Amino acid sequence: MSKTTIKKLQRLESMVEAEAKGGVWYVNPKKHPHPTLPDQAYLEGEYLAVIEKSCPSKLERVRELVALAGKEGRG
Repeated sequence: MSKTTIKKLQRLESMVEAEAKGGVWYVNPKKHPHPTLPDQAYLEGEYLAVIEKSCPSKLERVRELVALAGKEGRG
């Protein structure tokens, strides 16, 4: 689940950046306008703890992505 969630968080970041530049982001094949993410509480708690243990070198980047999801109200 970690890889999939990271990819979804990265996709969300790309979408937010495109929207900020006035771009239009295409709807994904499942017709969700934005990636479906776990609850923000899970992302900020248990998920970050798993990343910290399994891949500490990516922790800071994933923490940024989780914060963006919270800011956008998507997590």
